[in-house]
Amino acid sequence: MTQTPPADTPLAANAPAPPTVATLQRLLAAAPGADPEVLESLGPAADDAAGEDAPEADGGDSPHSAVDFFFRRLAARLDEDVALVAEEWGPPGFHGTVEEDTFPMWSDALVLATWWHGDKVAYLAVRQEDDADPVTLEAGAHARDELDQLQAWHPAPPELGPPGEPGAPN
Repeated sequence: MTQTPPADTPLAANAPAPPTVATLQRLLAAAPGADPEVLESLGPAADDAAGEDAPEADGGDSPHSAVDFFFRRLAARLDEDVALVAEEWGPPGFHGTVEEDTFPMWSDALVLATWWHGDKVAYLAVRQEDDADPVTLEAGAHARDELDQLQAWHPAPPELGPPGEPGAPN
């Protein structure tokens, strides 16, 4: 019987990459033109249920309590996956939310982590198209020349608050 080494045991040089790293490597190799891969999807339209601990969509303090729950759950999973990828590739070049001034304009994600490899960028993202869609955790990759096109298709983010507040335009 094979025993699993403790979590703090370093991986051998020839050991397979963790699943998230392997997925990002595959997507980098396919870029440009690689479609993102959904790692997890939660919400009313998702195939996977979030379990009995998910609040009702109309319960809680706001009508969006279920979406908030799914978002927090996938943002936490993204942070866990970022830690795994960082063990192999080092810290991400960017890791944060759409409210940050340095958020990459080519992305329409709510939370994003990126790693540059030559002229390509690999990323993990939490996204939601609109309230009727599930919240998703995606892995993806783009070649540098794709980013200008993507940025042209995404409008500038809306104001984050009244002028003068942190994160808002002045």
